[in-house]
Amino acid sequence: MFQQTRIILPVGFFAAVLMAGIAVFGLGCQQEPPRQILKYWIVEKEDQTKALTSKMEYRVMISTDTVIPSEAALRDTALAIWRENNDHQDRFTIFMYLPDMDPHRLAYGVAEFDRKGLQHFMLNDYALRGTRWEHPQTPDTGQPKTQDGKIPVRYERK
Repeated sequence: MFQQTRIILPVGFFAAVLMAGIAVFGLGCQQEPPRQILKYWIVEKEDQTKALTSKMEYRVMISTDTVIPSEAALRDTALAIWRENNDHQDRFTIFMYLPDMDPHRLAYGVAEFDRKGLQHFMLNDYALRGTRWEHPQTPDTGQPKTQDGKIPVRYERK
C-alpha cells in the first residue's frame, strides 16, 4: 500500500502541473482566428429536392458600400448562413452577390456544402464585369485585388 502511494503521488502531481500550464499558457491549444460575418439579406430560397436527394439554394446579397469583402469574410459569412439555415439538406448552395448585381445572373461567390460542411468555395471575378464592383488592376501583376490586398482564389476544394 505504501509503495502505490509513492508512485501515484508523483504522477498525480505531474498531471496537475501539466494541466495548470495548459490552462495558464495555452500550451497545445490553438485559438481559432476571429471570424468576420458580413451583413447580408436573403434574396431568394429555392428548394431543389429531387427523389432521394434534398438540395437547397440560397441567393444572398452582401451588404457593403465601397469595398469588395475579403475572401475570408465571404467564406465565413457563407459558413454562418449554412449553420443558421441548413435543415439537414444533402446539398446546400449559396450564391453570393454584391449590391447592384442581378441575383438571377452569375454570382460573385459560390459556396457548396454537403451534410459534413463546406466542400467548395469559389470567387468569380468575371461576374463583376460591367458593374461598379469591377476590380481595379494592380500595377505590379495586373491581377485584381480584394479588400485584404490579396489576389482572390478562384476555386478551393476541400
